[in-house]
Amino acid sequence: MDRHDKEKEMASILLSSLYADLLSSYTISEGFMMLLESTEDLTVDIPDATDVLAVFIARAIVDEILPPVFLTRARALLPEFSKGIQVLQVVEKSYLSARHHAELVERKWGGSTHFTVEEAKRRIQNILREYIESGDIDEAFRCIRELSLPFFHHEECFGEGLITINQMIKGFARVKEGLDDLILGIPNAQEKFGRYVELATERGWLLPTFASIP
Repeated sequence: MDRHDKEKEMASILLSSLYADLLSSYTISEGFMMLLESTEDLTVDIPDATDVLAVFIARAIVDEILPPVFLTRARALLPEFSKGIQVLQVVEKSYLSARHHAELVERKWGGSTHFTVEEAKRRIQNILREYIESGDIDEAFRCIRELSLPFFHHEECFGEGLITINQMIKGFARVKEGLDDLILGIPNAQEKFGRYVELATERGWLLPTFASIP
């Protein structure tokens, strides 16, 4: 939430891309509810957290990954004078009630002027291709940084071995530990995780013994 507008825009696009396939409406609702309940704490480090969270929620509603009724349900669960309630008020009064609200919300962080998830991946692939041809790693890193999309840097790291197997194992292990919670919102999380483990093992990102670790 304390990132640049381009990164916030890409985060919203990423949520929409993951909706239905990996994230259910319930999971997204629960995630936003947790943020609303933590708004007081968020504003300590992010002074404009109230407005930023309001935009994220409004965007999720406009993108139809969060039902409008979420606002009513959330209001019933939050303390009357909490900052979470303030967020909901901003969502309704400043964004969803405005004229041409969908366009307003979509352009809040740049909207169509920024590239999509697939475009971001394509650009990273082009950077990798140029690096392989030229061998200029400094130029490759410069291009990656110019994208200002840190949550896509793993595309580059996987390709160039900048993440070790040990780091990969730790990452997968953390997901494995949280599977019980994930299953609440994603019933087939165990199955999906198993497929990812198989894929990672096939590509050499994980040791074959990982699947047998309790």
